[in-house]
Amino acid sequence: MKTNLRFQRTRREEGRALLVPRILGISLCALALALPAAALDPAAFLAADGRLDLDAARASGASGTVALDGWAARIDPLSGEPLLRAAGGARDEESRWSGEFGWPGVNEAVQALALYQGDLIAAGAFHTAGDILVRYIARWDGSRWHPLGAGLNSLVYALAVYDGELIVGGAFSQAGGSAAANIAAWNGTSWRPLGSGAGDRILSLHVHEGLLYAGGDFLNAGGISARRIAAWNGTAWSMLSSAGVNRTVYALASYAGDLVAAGKFTSAGGVAVNHVARWDGSSWHAVGAGVDNWVYALAEWEGRLFAGGLFASAGGQPSPFIASWDGGGWAPFPVQLGAAVRCLGAGAGGLMVGGYFSTAGGSPCDYLARWNGESLDALGASVDGPVLSVLGDGGLVFAGGSFWHAGETFAARIAAWDGSGWGACGEGRGVDDRVLAFTEYEGSLVAGGSFVHAGGVPAGRVARLGASGWEPFGAGLDMDVMSLAAYGGGLVAGGTLSAQGGLARWTPQGGWQSAGGGVGGC
Repeated sequence: MKTNLRFQRTRREEGRALLVPRILGISLCALALALPAAALDPAAFLAADGRLDLDAARASGASGTVALDGWAARIDPLSGEPLLRAAGGARDEESRWSGEFGWPGVNEAVQALALYQGDLIAAGAFHTAGDILVRYIARWDGSRWHPLGAGLNSLVYALAVYDGELIVGGAFSQAGGSAAANIAAWNGTSWRPLGSGAGDRILSLHVHEGLLYAGGDFLNAGGISARRIAAWNGTAWSMLSSAGVNRTVYALASYAGDLVAAGKFTSAGGVAVNHVARWDGSSWHAVGAGVDNWVYALAEWEGRLFAGGLFASAGGQPSPFIASWDGGGWAPFPVQLGAAVRCLGAGAGGLMVGGYFSTAGGSPCDYLARWNGESLDALGASVDGPVLSVLGDGGLVFAGGSFWHAGETFAARIAAWDGSGWGACGEGRGVDDRVLAFTEYEGSLVAGGSFVHAGGVPAGRVARLGASGWEPFGAGLDMDVMSLAAYGGGLVAGGTLSAQGGLARWTPQGGWQSAGGGVGGC
């Protein structure tokens, strides 16, 4: 449980002046969501002034979402601390996002969120969080970002907590610098593989009936045949029927005592299904008539199983992009969304729905909304890009994706809604113009481009990002840096550099010098 997350509200116009990096690249999509199962009573950790006592919560060993039925939560605008009061009291008039994850945020898409050992874990395609160098995964402690050891060496798609460890699934081959085939466990201090891992991407993780289930594109796990879905019991992998499923598994969930899987597949254990199937512990079954296209997300809320994706119908009736199953039949979502749903999450007083849509019921609704059973709340002005992962923690809603702003707040790719406003995570700042090149030099990430400031300090078009933030290389360079490389104990930069003839070399002893007389051009 995370109870002391702090948010600063930075308006959209101010955010643009906050030295925003322009990272060139394509963000990948979130394919999985890991949510804590237990609901905690906030009264057990509530101080007299309404603040949540994080020390008491941590001492108790509590882990899970906070149940806020009968409570209202907000973030103190001065201290940044969460406050609880009995529901029905006076509320703030304003409704806007508050933002503070790093500079603020991360430099690429957030694809999965989870809570672990009292902190928020974000994972995806990013290499920096705030002003800290990380590798595809980072921890937010309420004040700043931290790496998880040496991290991973490629993309993360899914997170879960199992047997006291954080489980990470994706498309990587190393965790903490050691071999780990697409899945690994973090115990708070170190990484370890889960057996010999899986033979291809893991896109979803879920804990059900004491087992950890993984779904994705793989055909084997732990050295045994396991067609796109497998179970881990803490020591070994096992398959769910010899036939498995015939195409990708994107989502896993528990419903009515069964494990439910969803994705591209149309056959599970040899049984014809339409993109959704349930496993009763010994065999696969269809979930009614299923849906007519891919399913990306599943979530149980208020006794119903919700599915979101690319489909247009569920159970044979029109149900564009989202529908629910009650154990006997499918029902369309009460409000029609304008485009695909990518993620679902139960908590924070409703069902959170994120994706690519910009309308709901014909009205503007940008990429994220919360359904309370009667109406759809657009949560302020929502965000300005796709939401690929969502997590409810008590009265807070965390959203991750490919956006730059949440409401009027600058919040790069990750933000939190506290019931009255949006917030980003972190206090650092990025760079004030384009980033055109990256390399690693002496253990640090080096960026080059058109910028003249990094992290609020002068950095003439090239800077390094170390554990303490951005640092310049002397006085920097006079024109755009378009390529970078570490060579011969120094850093080499190429670009439109007039003073160095297009090519310059940095050494700690000599600073910047022309490299071999330059090249006479860009």
